[in-house]
Amino acid sequence: MLRPLDELLLGWWPARHWCYYTAAGPEVPGALRSRGMLARVARYQIDPERCDEAVRAFQEVGADLAKLGGMSAGWVLVDTESGTTMTVTLWENRASLDASETRAAAARQRAVREADGEVQSVVVFDVVRELGGA
Repeated sequence: MLRPLDELLLGWWPARHWCYYTAAGPEVPGALRSRGMLARVARYQIDPERCDEAVRAFQEVGADLAKLGGMSAGWVLVDTESGTTMTVTLWENRASLDASETRAAAARQRAVREADGEVQSVVVFDVVRELGGA
């Protein structure tokens, strides 16, 4: 049971560890525990003038990753003013995500090299809820 707000600190641990902190220690609400699907979120810095090149490169490497199996969806997000770019891929389970890791790392490097960018971070999250879903 959750405690009154004055006894809670809501916080984020490094990736994949969302919880409430209480005087008794961390408490992960049952509804937020992993349901099996995972998201790999990578953040890049690209020259704003080269965002179109980056998107094309990510489309190519994304098609390669999709052939591995277990990838259920993927997106490229771009802030064209700053060049900040993110890729989000959804994986059916941990085994599929782990099996894709080596190829995904090489694909990220290939895509940013083509657009003269850099990988800033790669984080894996549990997918706990679809927004707007029932």
